[in-house]
Amino acid sequence: MNGIKKSFAPFLTAFACAAAVSVGAVFCVVTAFDVPVTSWLLIGCLIGLSAVFAFLCGCRRGWIGLIVIALAAAGAAYYYRLSLFASVSVAVEAVTRVYASAFESLQTVTLLHTVPGATGTAFFAAFGALPSLITAWTVRGQNTLWLAAVCGILPLVMCLIILQSVPSAWAVLLLVGALALLLLTQQLRRANARAGGMLALRMFLPLAVLMLGLYAAFPQSGYARSAWSDSLRPKVNEIADKLTIFRANETTGQVQFVSPFSPSTLGGRVWDSSVKKADLGRVGPQRLSGQHVMRVYSDTAQTYYLRACSLGVYGDNQWLAVDESSYALTETPGDVFLVRGSYEEKQVRIETDMKSSVYYTPYMLTELPENAEPIRDAYVKNPLQETQYCMNWAANYMQTGPNAATEGEYRAFVYEVYTQIPDELKEVIAEYLPVTSYSLDGLSALNLCAVVKTIVQDGKTYNLNTPRVPEGEDFVAWFLKESDTGYCVHFATAAAVLLRYYGVPARYVTGYLVDANAGEWTDVTQDDAHAWVEYYNDEFGWVVFDPTPAAPDVTDEPDEPAEPAEPETQQNGGMSETPEKENSESETDKTSNIAVNIDKNPNNYGNNDGENDQTQQTRSASGWLLALVWCLLGLAAVLFGWRMIVLSARAVSFTRGSTNRRAVHYYRHIALLARLGKTEVPEELEQLAQKARFSQHKLTDDELEQFAQYADSLTQTLVQQAAPVRRVIYRMLYVLQ
Repeated sequence: MNGIKKSFAPFLTAFACAAAVSVGAVFCVVTAFDVPVTSWLLIGCLIGLSAVFAFLCGCRRGWIGLIVIALAAAGAAYYYRLSLFASVSVAVEAVTRVYASAFESLQTVTLLHTVPGATGTAFFAAFGALPSLITAWTVRGQNTLWLAAVCGILPLVMCLIILQSVPSAWAVLLLVGALALLLLTQQLRRANARAGGMLALRMFLPLAVLMLGLYAAFPQSGYARSAWSDSLRPKVNEIADKLTIFRANETTGQVQFVSPFSPSTLGGRVWDSSVKKADLGRVGPQRLSGQHVMRVYSDTAQTYYLRACSLGVYGDNQWLAVDESSYALTETPGDVFLVRGSYEEKQVRIETDMKSSVYYTPYMLTELPENAEPIRDAYVKNPLQETQYCMNWAANYMQTGPNAATEGEYRAFVYEVYTQIPDELKEVIAEYLPVTSYSLDGLSALNLCAVVKTIVQDGKTYNLNTPRVPEGEDFVAWFLKESDTGYCVHFATAAAVLLRYYGVPARYVTGYLVDANAGEWTDVTQDDAHAWVEYYNDEFGWVVFDPTPAAPDVTDEPDEPAEPAEPETQQNGGMSETPEKENSESETDKTSNIAVNIDKNPNNYGNNDGENDQTQQTRSASGWLLALVWCLLGLAAVLFGWRMIVLSARAVSFTRGSTNRRAVHYYRHIALLARLGKTEVPEELEQLAQKARFSQHKLTDDELEQFAQYADSLTQTLVQQAAPVRRVIYRMLYVLQ
C-alpha cells in the first residue's frame, strides 16, 4: 500500500504531462493545417495512451508491456492498413496544401484519391503516441528533459514557419505549459521522484491559471506576424524550393518525386559527379544499374550528346576545371555555346528526375534556356535547379559568319590553356608513339582525331570491368601501355591528352549519350552516362570527338548508311567535319558506327523476348533482401551512434568538473544500475552524494573513487548475471560495458 502511495504522485505527473504534451503537439499541427479529425476521439486516444505509458514506464518490467502494445499496434496497422493509409493521405494533403500556399515552389501532395469520410484521426493518434511515451518515460525514469522538449518543439517549428497560418492558442499554451512545468521541476524530480511529482502537482493549477490568463490577454484574433518574420519569406521560399521533394509536371499536372539533393550532374558514377573535378584514380570497374535519371523528347530521331560540363586541366590522375585566374586576361564570349548562321530550328525537351545545378544541353544551340547562366566556356548553370526545360538547336546548319568561339583573344586563350600536359607524361608519350609507326606530318586536326582514335583503340576492347589504375602510375600512360580494356573515361582521357601532345586544343567532357526517337519521350538511365572529347577547330570552334569504341557484343541492327556529312552540318548533336578519304574514314560514319550503346549493356534494352517469371521473382526477392539488409545496417548505425553519444556524455560527466559534481553524476548512474538490479544504493554512498550536492564539503579523490569502484562492480554483476536477452538490452539500450 505504501509503495502505491509513493508512486502515485510520479504517475499522476507523468500522466498529466504526457497527455498535455501529446494533445498540445498534435493539435498544434491539426489546427494550423486545418486537418479534418474527430477531435473528441483523438483527444480520448491520446489521454488513454498517456495513462498506459505513465503506468508502464513506472513498472519494473514495463518494457514487456510496451513491446506487447507495439506488436498489437503493428498488427492493427496491418489489418486496417487501407484505412490508415487513407488517414495518412488526408493529413499529408492538408499539410502540403498550406505549405504550397505559402511557398510557390511546393505542390499539394495527394497520396490517395478522396475516400468518403476519411479523416486524419488515426494518423495523428499514432503521431501523438511518440511524444506521449517519451514524456512519460522522462518523468517516471527521472531522465533529462531534452528528448521530450524536442518532440514538443518540432511540431511548433513545423507550424510557425508557415506564413499564412498559426496553430490555435490553446494548443500552443497547453504544450508550452507542460514543457515549462517539466523544466521547473526537473532538478527535484531527478533527485527525488516523489517530491518532484508532488511539486509538479502543486504547480499544475497556478500554471494553468497563468496559461489561461495569457490566452485571455493575448487573443489569437489580435495576432500579427512581425515585420522581421515577414522579411524572411523570400529566403525561406528559396530554401524550400531547393529542399522540395515533390514537383508538378507542367504537361500532365501529375505530382512527381524529386530528389531533395542538388548534385552538380545527374551522373551516378564517380567520374561524372562534379563540375570541378574528375578523380581518375577512383575510376574502376562499373556495374549497370538501370536507374532512371531523365527523359528526353525530340522533334526528330536524333543521337544527342547532352553536355554537362567540360574539364580542361589534366594532372595527377585528375581532370580539373580551368582555374578562374586563367581567364583573367581574356574575355569568354557570352554566346560560346551558341551558333551563328542559317539553320532549321529543332526543339528538344528534357525532364530530369533530380534537381541539378547544370543544364544538360545538346550541341548547336540557337539559344540558352531562359534562366541559364553560362559559366565561362565550361558549362551552363541551372541556378533555379529546374527539372523541366526545352532548348532549340540548329539542324541543316550553314555557317555564314565567324563563330564566337574562334574570335579575338579567346582563340589565343584556348591554345594557351587547352594544350597543356605534364612534362613527364610528354616523355612517356614520346617513347610510346614510335611503336605505332604513325606518320602525322601535315595532318589536319580532324585527321589527327582519326589517327588518335586508332591509337587509343589499338589492341584494346570496351569493358566496364576495367580495373583501377595501379597506385603511383599515370592514368594515361598506364592505359596506353599496359591496359587492354577500358571504357569511355579511359578512351576520352587518353584521346584528349594525345591531341594536346600534337598541339590540338582538347578537353574532357561529361554528360549523357541519348538515342532519341522522333515525337516521343526517350528514357535515360545512369547507364547512358558518357564521357567524350571536344577539340578546337579554328573555323568552327569546339567540336565533338568521341574516341570510345562500341561494346564488343552490340547486337542492334545497323542503321541505314548515312550520307556523308558536310562540314557545316551536325547529325549527332555536335559539329562534325569530313576528313580526306585517303587519310581516314568520315568522322560522321565512325560516329554512326560507335555511337550506339557507348555505355550501355545491350541486354538491358534489346529484343530479348522479355524476362521469364522466375527471373522477375528472383529480382523481387533480391529487392526485399536488399531492403532488409539496408534496414539492418540502418539499425546498426543507430545503435552505434547511440552508444557513442551515451559513452561520450558519460565519460565527460565522470571525468570533468569538481569532485562533488562528478560524484553526483556517479550517484545518478549508480541509482539507475540499482533500479535495474533491484538493489538498494549503499547508505554510505547515498550520504556522500547528499554531502556532495547540498553541503560546502569538498569530496576527496578517495571518496570519489568509492563511487567509481561501486559503479564498475555493479555494472559487471548486472551484465554477467543477466539472461541473454536482458544482457543485450543492458549493453545496447543502457550502454553498459
